[in-house]
Amino acid sequence: INAEYMGIITRMNKNVDPIQILRDFILKSKKIKMENNELVFGNIKLPTATPTAWTSSREGIHYSLGSLWFYLTNKDLDIRSYLAEARKANVDVVSHPDQEAVSEYFFGKIDKTDRIDQAFHPQTLIDLSKKGKESTPSGVGAFDTPVGKTHAGGESSSKGKEHEEHKMDLRSDKEKCMDIIFQQEKKIATRHSQLLGPKNLLGVLMLVPEKLLTKKRKTPEEIKQKAAELGITYSIDKNKRSRDLLGEILRMKTDSMTEGRPIIVVPKTLEDGNICLYNAEELLGKGIYVNPSVAKKDFSIKYKNEIVTKVFIKHKIRGKEIVFEVREDVTKNHWNRIVGVFLLGPEWQFKDWPVKEKPVTLFLKIRAFYLKYQDSPAHQNIANWNVKTMQINRERRYLDQGVQTEFW
Repeated sequence: INAEYMGIITRMNKNVDPIQILRDFILKSKKIKMENNELVFGNIKLPTATPTAWTSSREGIHYSLGSLWFYLTNKDLDIRSYLAEARKANVDVVSHPDQEAVSEYFFGKIDKTDRIDQAFHPQTLIDLSKKGKESTPSGVGAFDTPVGKTHAGGESSSKGKEHEEHKMDLRSDKEKCMDIIFQQEKKIATRHSQLLGPKNLLGVLMLVPEKLLTKKRKTPEEIKQKAAELGITYSIDKNKRSRDLLGEILRMKTDSMTEGRPIIVVPKTLEDGNICLYNAEELLGKGIYVNPSVAKKDFSIKYKNEIVTKVFIKHKIRGKEIVFEVREDVTKNHWNRIVGVFLLGPEWQFKDWPVKEKPVTLFLKIRAFYLKYQDSPAHQNIANWNVKTMQINRERRYLDQGVQTEFW
């Protein structure tokens, strides 16, 4: 393997980099002509499509020799003229993020750059070891179009033969080296054979702690008994967790209350990051969050000296437009119309509510929400209750509509 690999390296050492040829001619102010989609460097002709190892800012893309030369020749043109001329010359343009690096390297401001792809570099070298006037690519995949004519006029038979041999092998030196390595490798297993192979799941189970394997889930009777010990009334509506707001409204029609709008309860206390009567219309109706202290000022200007105890929000749920009441205070007459509650966290929020029930069971029956800033901690009680937490970003107001959608 090493001998053949070194043979490849020896052949490569006879080759010349098209990037270096272009840089040398530009630094020495030598004239480069373009004739029939070929660049003429003295007695060397190279197609404009000759690949180079110069990488684009777009991953996996390398610039051709023609693209680099055309930009360096026309870098003083305005962008519209440059694009138009490049189209006429049938070359790709050098993108704006890459232009500065190209100029600095080829005009000699810097001598080293990380924009040259060292892995791809061997495939772009040009074989100049032959004595003809025009060069040929380094036989293994740099490009597959030999250029030029023979010394005495007419195509030589040897030249045509070399061209045919070259077309038979378009792989790079790197690919050939890898082929040699792969031939010597002994493949122990493949992904397919591993999936089909025998499996010892007992060994996996042995790693699981015995406590986890023997732990049993508590039955509803055991939960009810534990709740009784804690003085909690255990009663769970199994369908409750899956009901959305429309489901709550449909439930209202089957209960004792048959008239009135559905109610959303919000806290009286103004807390940054939370909802209140003053900013409910903006957030739930328009998808814009306004901090409670600011919203209160706007609210007082809007309603002037009126005493406002509720606001109304229209929203379509499953194609049906529904008007919701948003309130701070609720009475016994309101109770059956409540479809959602926003929480602060402390239990004193519920002291004036007409139904005296512990939050741990109450919010199994009523949908509860908790709103806060993303970078603020949640109240410790929230983790113990059946509550949906929604988070507000302090600065990015365009994210508020996501919170609005999440609520509805």
